[in-house]
This record gives sequence, structure tokens and C-alpha cells, in this order.
Amino acid sequence: MHEFSCLIVEDEKLGQEILIRKLVQYFPGCKVAGIADSVKTAIDFLKVKKPDIIFMDVQIKGGTGFDVLAEFPERSFNIIFLTAYSHYAIEALNKSASYYLLKPIDDDEFCKGVGRLAEDIRKMNEYEFFSVNTDGDRRQIRHDEIMYFEASGNYTFVHLKDEKIIISKNIGSLEAVLPTQRYIRCHASYLLNLSNASQVLPSSVILKNGDMIPVSRRKKNEVDKIIATFKDQLPRE
Repeated sequence: MHEFSCLIVEDEKLGQEILIRKLVQYFPGCKVAGIADSVKTAIDFLKVKKPDIIFMDVQIKGGTGFDVLAEFPERSFNIIFLTAYSHYAIEALNKSASYYLLKPIDDDEFCKGVGRLAEDIRKMNEYEFFSVNTDGDRRQIRHDEIMYFEASGNYTFVHLKDEKIIISKNIGSLEAVLPTQRYIRCHASYLLNLSNASQVLPSSVILKNGDMIPVSRRKKNEVDKIIATFKDQLPRE
């Protein structure tokens, strides 16, 4: 079963229903995380959540799907553009679309495009290593060794179980490529590895190694929900 989450950006009710029916029929492991019918609602959603795939109609209320993407120059989600006009295909692909589908959507093309991305997502979720350049050398670090990332200007500290290293990437660029199933940006300066959370406090999280990292007030509810989902039970104060 292909397990992934998606956002449907489509301003026609019939178009929304067609996509949902196809997903239920061909990809029952897909969770529809939300539906947006305009540029604004899509941007608002993506500022809070990170679906694996976005089904993006080109022409939507308030502008186009390209206007949505312009708000997210660094993005971790895959994009499948939907359009009734083939001349949009080149522009879609130039805007980093992962795939595009012409309306009316052909079932075989739908399964081919979505299936390809679902397989890529599955492989990414199973990928166990994080590759970094440090002191001129390429290093492979297991995800389960990483406790958290800490921002330091244009650099980032990677806090491991037994050491701390610094890499020349900012925390925003790391957030865009790290698997969202493993990590959450709990604070402007911190990326938490969910598997190493031990205890949730009102404004921080205690990790298995005893470190305590802050949780911003703005992120509190999101962090609580994600950790609760990721862990069946965590001790709480």
C-alpha cells in the first residue's frame, strides 16, 4: 500500500471529487490532508502543514498554481499540475513540477504519475542516512543518531548522541529536504528528531539523552499533535 499525504488545490467541486475518487480507488493509503480552492487558502495551508504531494490546478481563484509555488522557493513537497490546456505543461515542468496531468484525467496516466511519486516517497522514508560535508569530507550519519539540528546563522549544528558537528547549510534548507515523517521544526532555531523525544513539557521537549530544546508558542499545538501521533505514549508533565 502506498502511504503518503496530499493536498488538493482545485476550485471546482467536481474536480475535487474526481481526484478523491481516484485516490480512494487506486491509492487507498493516501491521506487527503486538505482541500484548497484558492491561492490564499493553499498558501495558508502550506505554511502550517507539509503534504507529500500537491495536486495543483493551474487556474484557481485569486491567480494560478504558479503563484502558490512562488511563496515556497524551498519546498519538500512533490507537485502534480492539473490543467485542461497542454501549453501549460512546459511552464509547469519549468516550475519544478514532478508531473502534470491533462484534464479530463486518464486513469492510466493518473496511476503512472502518482505511483511513481509514491514509490519515491516510500524509498525516501526508508532511507536511513543523512549525508553531510564536514571538514572537507563526505559523512553518512544514521537518522537515529541525530538528536536535533540547531541553527547558527548560515550554519547548523547537528547534535548527535555522542558529539556535535557543524555544517555549512542553514536550517531552512535542511528542513526542506529532511523527511517530514522524522523531523519537525519546533522552533525557529531547532529541528527535532521525533524518534528521540522522551518527554513533552509545556514549552520544551526533553530528549532521550537528557537535552532540552525549546518549543515556540506558535508551534506548540502542532508539535503536541505530531509527537502524540508519532509516539503512542510520551510522559507528560
